[in-house]
Amino acid sequence: MPNINDKICCTGRECQISDWKTHKALCRQNRAGAGVLGWENAVLKFNSDHGCYSGTYAIGAVFRMCGNLSFEMPSLRTWKETWHAYACVVELLLIREEDQRGNIAYKSKFLSAYPVKVEDYLHQRRLRNYRKSVESMDWPVGVLLMSVTEPNGPIVNIVTAVRPLSKDDLMPPAFFALNMKRVYEMLKEVST
Repeated sequence: MPNINDKICCTGRECQISDWKTHKALCRQNRAGAGVLGWENAVLKFNSDHGCYSGTYAIGAVFRMCGNLSFEMPSLRTWKETWHAYACVVELLLIREEDQRGNIAYKSKFLSAYPVKVEDYLHQRRLRNYRKSVESMDWPVGVLLMSVTEPNGPIVNIVTAVRPLSKDDLMPPAFFALNMKRVYEMLKEVST
């Protein structure tokens, strides 16, 4: 059954009669499809300006969640298998701004970040594309940029970002986990 704390606003009959575990990814995607016009630039700007930091946080969070947190570098296959199953949600608050001419634009502010199973957030087509992106890169990092218009509000859109970790930044996941608190605080600070 839909849960308001699960950030899903689906009141359709299918939510009441279907298997919720199966339906929730599709439900989230349908809700995200409603969107907020003009949000794209705000999300893309956040990813451009702060994507490397959210990726750094994502590595520590995801490897901690899946229990593969060590001071030894995992194989490329293990790394990709981890990102096939998991991603890190970066929750962004869309802030609407209107100028004197009535033009509406949005800014995005970092709210939180946490690891998730991708199958719970992406419907089949997007999940397939996410996994293709992971498979096509060396040392991929997956982030789901999830936008809301109010804290703890329903999801208005989800943008999938998969980027490769540069060879210069390659290190065991435990080192990323050690810096998670600092990176999280920095993301809070830079996006205000």
